[in-house]
Amino acid sequence: MSVSIWRRFHGDIVAHVRSLSEAGRYEIAAWHGQQPERLQRFTQHCSTVDSAKAHADALARRMFGHHCDIGFCTDWMVWTA
Repeated sequence: MSVSIWRRFHGDIVAHVRSLSEAGRYEIAAWHGQQPERLQRFTQHCSTVDSAKAHADALARRMFGHHCDIGFCTDWMVWTA
């Protein structure tokens, strides 16, 4: 299985999902672009990548008190280095 990365931007807040080599395991992370030292990352078992994305969005909202707005937050994008 190849590693895939997805990111969604909530203004300066980044929600991040990276697939891991073990099926059903994802790295979930969130950070603020102006405060990268506040990065929080963990590994999560999820049945689908959409579930992993939902966990990353929830982490971003919880960490920074963010409320999503369709006109402000981007869609999830495949991220290439």
